Amino acid sequence: MIKYIKKNKLITILLFLTIITFIIGLLLPSILNTQITKEITNNLNTFIYSIKKEKINYLSYFLNNTKSNLLLTIIIWLLGISIIGIPIILLLYLSKIITIGLEISFLFKNILSYNIFFIIVYILPKLINLLLIFFLV
Repeated sequence: MIKYIKKNKLITILLFLTIITFIIGLLLPSILNTQITKEITNNLNTFIYSIKKEKINYLSYFLNNTKSNLLLTIIIWLLGISIIGIPIILLLYLSKIITIGLEISFLFKNILSYNIFFIIVYILPKLINLLLIFFLV
């Protein structure tokens, strides 16, 4: 695998951009305004509280989240048919990585009030989708 990455410069650059944007997403809450951070945290807490109150089925939530992320993968695949879609694909991919880093940062910031299994179910479909996008690009 490492020999393959060294031979293919495009994958090396994409992997480097992925790691950098993920780190930016993790550090973004410390850069954001405190009012925005509190608002995002309140929205996340409201969402988590409603889920705890209703006792959702994790499998159905996982499948619904995977279906919605699959739509992004299909759009990226269709954009990949044309040469014009390549910069759009890169922007969509990097914005998705920043979003995942931001979500992970906010979830682990408030980990005491969350279920760790919920965090895994919440993030796992997005990571699977990113792997699909990474290998489709």
